[in-house]
Parts: sequence; C-alpha cells; structure tokens
Amino acid sequence: MTLAMAADGPIYPQQVEMLAGLKNEVVRAFNLPKTQQLDPELRVVAEQIATDQVKRIEKQLPDWLREEKLALNDTAGQQSQQAFFAVGARVFNELAYWQIEPGDDAYERATLELIKHSPAVCNIGELPRSADFARRIARIQAMQPAQRAAALKAEAGFLERWGKPHAEPLPWPELPAQQQIVEAVARVASSGKRPLTPLPPVLAWSLLSEGHAYGDLSLEDNCHAQRWWLMESLAQGMAPATVLNAFRYGTLVTAAVRFDRAFDAPAGDGSEDRADGVPAFPGLASRYGASGVTRVRRTFDASGKPVRATVSARKITVPGIRDMRPIAFEDTFDEATLKGALNPAMGAGTGVSLPPEVELVWRMPHQQADVSKKAAGEATQ
Repeated sequence: MTLAMAADGPIYPQQVEMLAGLKNEVVRAFNLPKTQQLDPELRVVAEQIATDQVKRIEKQLPDWLREEKLALNDTAGQQSQQAFFAVGARVFNELAYWQIEPGDDAYERATLELIKHSPAVCNIGELPRSADFARRIARIQAMQPAQRAAALKAEAGFLERWGKPHAEPLPWPELPAQQQIVEAVARVASSGKRPLTPLPPVLAWSLLSEGHAYGDLSLEDNCHAQRWWLMESLAQGMAPATVLNAFRYGTLVTAAVRFDRAFDAPAGDGSEDRADGVPAFPGLASRYGASGVTRVRRTFDASGKPVRATVSARKITVPGIRDMRPIAFEDTFDEATLKGALNPAMGAGTGVSLPPEVELVWRMPHQQADVSKKAAGEATQ
C-alpha cells in the first residue's frame, strides 16, 4: 500500500530536530574515515558518491516524515516519536536492501573472486556497526585497478535506487551460514573430520582452541568465518549465486546487529521469559513496533530434549516499511525464537511429545507472544 503524499504538510519544530537526527544516521553510514587506507583517486570518487547520496536522502527525509504523519493521522504533530522511528526503520531497511542486492553478471563474478582471494573484504573499520559505505569501498580498494571504475559505477547505480521500488530480493538461506559453520566446527572438535577448506587460524584458535561461542565473534571475525564458509561451499559444489547470497545475509548489518542489545530491558524489570518457555519480547522490536510470526523447526535427542533449532520462516511487519520486505528487521525475533525452541517447556503438553515445528506469534509487550504447535501457514522465508 502506497500512501498519498501530503507534500505541503507542516514540519513541526520537534520534527526538525528529529530530521537532523535521521540525517546524522545517514551521514554516519556514508562516512569514509580519514584513517581508512585508500588510494587517493579512489577516495575522491568515493567521497563524491557518498556526498551525492547524503544529499539525495536529505531531500527524501521530510517527505518520508510527512508520509508517516499521514499514516498516523497525525495532523498536529502529537505522534512525532512514532513517525521518527518509522522513518528510521525505512532508512535502515534501505541500507539492508543495498547490502544484499546482487549486481550484473560481471559485478557478481568480480565480487565472488574478491571474497575468495582477498581477506581485505572483511576490513570493517573503526565503527563496524555503522561502516556501511566504508565497508563497500574497502572491497573496491582490494580490487584490481582495472575493475574499480566498473565497481564504483555499480555502487552509484545501487544508491540511485534508494527509496524507489526494489526487485524482490533473494530469500534468507534455508540453513544460515552461521549455523552451518557452527556445526562444521563441532564436527571437527568431536570427530576430527576436516573440512575441504582449511579453517583460518584465527577462527580455529577462537572456536576450537578457546571454545568461544560463535555469537561472541566480532563483526570482522564473523566476516572471515562467512568468507571461509563461502569457499567451503564452493568446494562442496554449491552454485556461486547461492553462496554469494548466503555470504551477504551472513554479513548483513540488520537492525539487530546495528543496535546490538541497546534496547534490551535490564534484568528484573518484569520482561523475563515466561514459564511456558516463550521468550521475552525483544527491546528492539518494542522500540520500532515490530511484530509478526516466526516458525522454527527443531530436532531432539533420544530423551526428547530439543538439541537443534532452525528458523524456517518469518513474516514480520514494521511501521514505516510497506510495499517491500522489512529485511533490516526480519531477524529481530530470531535469537529469542531459537532460545525458546531449545527450552523443553515451549510447546509442551501433558502426556504428549514436543512438536518438531512451532510457531511464535509476536505481539507488542502488552499483548504477549504466543506459541502454536500447528503452523498457521502465514510465515514466509
């Protein structure tokens, strides 16, 4: 549903301040740190692309704010905070689409070769959770000079589509690369079964020698792990388009990654997990008004205890994001979903086995989250 624009609607003083805050988010995403090692010619062109993009978005933000005011029927500016977060959600979602959008055949081939052969693709920089543009330019820096002009042109083309209708993106991988990496490392630890591609030393030390959890890896080390899995997947005969999509989703800076746990409630505030195993409503979802459905599949050991869980489908809605998937927020409930799925209390009933597939219906905190043993068929991958 596309809302009719109220282009001449007023912008109230408090909303001017909010627009400045939203612009700051955009500027942060398109900043190129002076300390980032770039060839001078590349820096000049990249900084111009970033400047043009910030100007483009700065012009769009007031219209987006007016559109959200219209959606809220907020003629007096009384719901500015809701409108602010709705526009912010749109900004983060455009950033997410940009990260997973494939290019033409030449761009895809160059990107795949770069990831395979250059660890520099994981040079994230000083502010890894907001280094969106810097990360892309670091990859172009690692390319051969002859490839850079075409890559920069492609980047400019991606950004010109900001705020416009997008092609339907590829879906999340059925089994996320992170989970496959964890299971591959576990096989090495338990049986000594070696992968076709040697595990990078930093990951072997962290995940095998030290036994750190995958979730504790830095964003840069996660990128190295995803890069290793891309090469391992290719060695196993997976299609290049499939492994590139898995890498993009595996390194995607979603809102959950960007904000980490900034909106989580402190312990003891009454928002703890329920007795039936349904986990607490995530603070990020509460802040941005996200709701929806996640479906999870799980397997059990001989005693009937759940030992493995995979999010198999998601159907998430977020105020401010319409006519497109809310990719930046689609994983908002994943961590809580997996946590609940491995809790034997979730979906349990007297005298019956635990269901292998459960569906969590996520509503705002005052409504609570519900779990259904029978999937309703609404969630989509």
